[in-house]
Amino acid sequence: MPGAAAAQVLTPLRRALDSTGQQAHHTVLEINPAHATLELEMFLAGLQRLRDAGYRIALDGVGAGHHPLTVIAHVGPDLIKIDREVVAGLPHDSACVAILEALLHLAARIGAQ
Repeated sequence: MPGAAAAQVLTPLRRALDSTGQQAHHTVLEINPAHATLELEMFLAGLQRLRDAGYRIALDGVGAGHHPLTVIAHVGPDLIKIDREVVAGLPHDSACVAILEALLHLAARIGAQ
């Protein structure tokens, strides 16, 4: 999709967000696992346009296999929301603890909360 056409795809979303009166840098857009069906390059370009407009990005449902680790690294989200399946196993399920520790390490390395 050419640059101008790609930018127009986000116009309705940006108008809706702007109509809230909320400043972009105070707005976190939660990206759910439905993005998995999108072309990665287009997905990343769209997120970059939103970031350039000042919006913060969160990936939702991380830890349940919906967000491949490579996508998390490429997106570099501001926030990572851990899937409830992982959190439900804390603190007694050692596998859940290990997943959380790995995600915390990843988050620290990419500057995410």
